[in-house]
Amino acid sequence: SSNVLELMEQEHERVQAHVKGSDGAVDTSDSEKVIYGLVQDSSSSHRSGRKGKTLKGGATMNIKRSLQRNMNVNWADTTRNSLLFLFFGYFGGRNSFSRTFLLLSSPLCFLIQTRPMKVAMKQLFYTMGEPPGILLSLLPAPQQAIMSLD
Repeated sequence: SSNVLELMEQEHERVQAHVKGSDGAVDTSDSEKVIYGLVQDSSSSHRSGRKGKTLKGGATMNIKRSLQRNMNVNWADTTRNSLLFLFFGYFGGRNSFSRTFLLLSSPLCFLIQTRPMKVAMKQLFYTMGEPPGILLSLLPAPQQAIMSLD
């Protein structure tokens, strides 16, 4: 503990010598930057975002963040389902309506998993007073219990 105190005193003296400068006058512009040997990094660009978080990266990073947030898609399963809809639309449709329905369902696999669509579906589902039992059975157990309450 005596070594730590000695090191702290040496660091304090070094900082005071730096602040006073060579002529003994206190330099106020540098005194704000140096805090016991730590120099504030003013060269890096920091922008404050929501709730005091610092954002870095510019416009492209903001676009990437927006895509990650709004396009939270299970890509492997969705691509497989989309290709299956295309395959069955081309080769399995018995009439023009079923063929068109299957082909149009392919891009819907991706669209349904976007964040705005999930929010809209959830709002629509919760505005229904009592959903039909078949729709209720598709929900996880906690949501089923919530929806079954009056």
